[in-house]
Amino acid sequence: MSAWYYFDRPCNLAFHDLTTIKTPPKNLRSLLGLGLKFCPATRFTTHRTSDTLPRFDRDMRLKTYFSGAEDYDYNPKMYMKGNFVPPDFMLPKEILQRLTAFENAITPFFKKRQGRNNLLPHQQRALYNLQHNNDFVILKCDKNLGPAILEKSVYIQRAMTDHLSDKETYKYLTPAQAQMYKSKIIKLIRKWIRKYKKDITEMERRFLLSSLEDNKDPFPAFYLLAKVHKTPWKTRPIVSCAGSLLHPLGVWVAHYLHDIAKAMPTYLADSRQHKEDLIKLNIPPGAKIFTADATSMYTNLKTEVALNALGKYITENSAQFRHLPLKALKTALTIIMTYNVFTFGDAHFLQLTGAGMGTPPAPDYAQATFGTHEVFMVARFLTSLLLYKRYIDDICGVWVPKTDAAQEDTEWRAFTMLLNMWFGLEWKIIESNKSADFMDLTITLKNGKIQTTLFEKSLNLYLYIPPHSAHPPGVLNGIIFGQIHRIFTLCSERSDIKTSVNQFLVRLLQRGYQRPTVLPIFYRAIHHNSPTMIAKRALQQEGILQDSDRKQVYLHMKYHPNNAPSYKFQHAWRKKMGNPKFRRPLTSLRNRMGFPIEIERMVVAYSRPLNLGNILSYRRVNAHINPPA
Repeated sequence: MSAWYYFDRPCNLAFHDLTTIKTPPKNLRSLLGLGLKFCPATRFTTHRTSDTLPRFDRDMRLKTYFSGAEDYDYNPKMYMKGNFVPPDFMLPKEILQRLTAFENAITPFFKKRQGRNNLLPHQQRALYNLQHNNDFVILKCDKNLGPAILEKSVYIQRAMTDHLSDKETYKYLTPAQAQMYKSKIIKLIRKWIRKYKKDITEMERRFLLSSLEDNKDPFPAFYLLAKVHKTPWKTRPIVSCAGSLLHPLGVWVAHYLHDIAKAMPTYLADSRQHKEDLIKLNIPPGAKIFTADATSMYTNLKTEVALNALGKYITENSAQFRHLPLKALKTALTIIMTYNVFTFGDAHFLQLTGAGMGTPPAPDYAQATFGTHEVFMVARFLTSLLLYKRYIDDICGVWVPKTDAAQEDTEWRAFTMLLNMWFGLEWKIIESNKSADFMDLTITLKNGKIQTTLFEKSLNLYLYIPPHSAHPPGVLNGIIFGQIHRIFTLCSERSDIKTSVNQFLVRLLQRGYQRPTVLPIFYRAIHHNSPTMIAKRALQQEGILQDSDRKQVYLHMKYHPNNAPSYKFQHAWRKKMGNPKFRRPLTSLRNRMGFPIEIERMVVAYSRPLNLGNILSYRRVNAHINPPA
């Protein structure tokens, strides 16, 4: 038996069983209870240098050659990797010698070795059965509530009956029609690039054209999340747009549309900002918190109405958005929202109305289009709305009542009616004089002030990545630092912070972690959120203590628990590249342009192996081995 079974074994294994017709395979709790982010260890260690060394060699050459150069046109979201590799004559001989010596020094570290399996035999059998059993799908639950199992036939049926059979929202396309739409989308994007070539940078143009030429999968994939927190459970439609024809244009639109969405007075960035706004308020007697949730906002946003409202708002406020290519933006947005074609299994569908699901600008589109209505609405009830904020399809506000009861009732009814008057978009409103749950906050009114603490669903399984998962080192640090920062940021009272930190520690221990391992990380994370450290990070964000990405180079490699440890690579870097004995440090060398080489350190950047979510992926229902959708 493996050592981790005795020391690092999780004890809170669980999943959601949604099956009603067929009996799921055995031993699923021991496998799915590990969580879909669990990485099974591969059979052999990382032994292929065909990807790692050439990539590092190219990155090192580029960083050296372009040291000292400024790229004002750079946008990481629209960066397309080129093929240019600086040849030897463009680089200092000293760099080439060090580069060769470093690569020769680390090549033996990639020796092929047998890895240890981190799944027990019965877990391996359960994984094998799920991979080769076409009767079930393993799907994710909404709100990060863990994995669930469902019959594949029921999954397909729910996708059709819950969503795709709605002929007012979706239109079924034959394969020939889908190909016609593919050709039309390509023509429209090329025409858009030619028409608005003065409004897009050279980098953006290359990004859009290269993405069209390299596209292999023209349409996004439709899949479902299980909303197990609803009774009875429901489904949430998701469209995975990455890699599709419209995705690059969507990235461009989202980049500029975000500025318009942020300019809306009701815009809410995240829970942290909302908490900061709330705790500053002085709440008058009788005030109440209200929350509202839109019913299927993305599909109920009428495309023509929303585009017209947004276009009118942009035109009326053109002085505010003078830096934006408004005409190009409106045209591109129309293309994306009108031609959102996706696949489900062997079937193709066109979304007829609403925000294009899965497209990059969809969140900001929903924020901005309904925001044009909210501008008028908030102005109308300015004396009653102490606070009104919206995060896409969730609203939170503080309502100050009138002294006259009859007048107050009339005012509140008028507000709710106006909220629901925007072309069929419906809002479910919840009122409370004491507390409300909004996003991941529980908001409480107390003595004229607002207090906040973490809100977590009762069905949350807390399936943190177990310690024996084949994840790169540093993942545990990331989990603890991230959650501790979330606790300190969202809880307004120290007692709530203490309670939440203790609960988090207990949940990690239940996942197999040991106190001597996690407690030092907890102490560092708590210190990291002290007022002194927060002030220091604020300076970094302002650029005063900013550490540029130019000062480091990355050695990319796939992680395996039995790989050579990273300190060996770092030792080789210092010895052969960064600061060799009897030679000048790397940062004191200069490139052919006379600029100092800015590289101060090397970072070993691990990529993880496939996790259970990747292995058991259900996003594409394979028509060859399953009934047609």
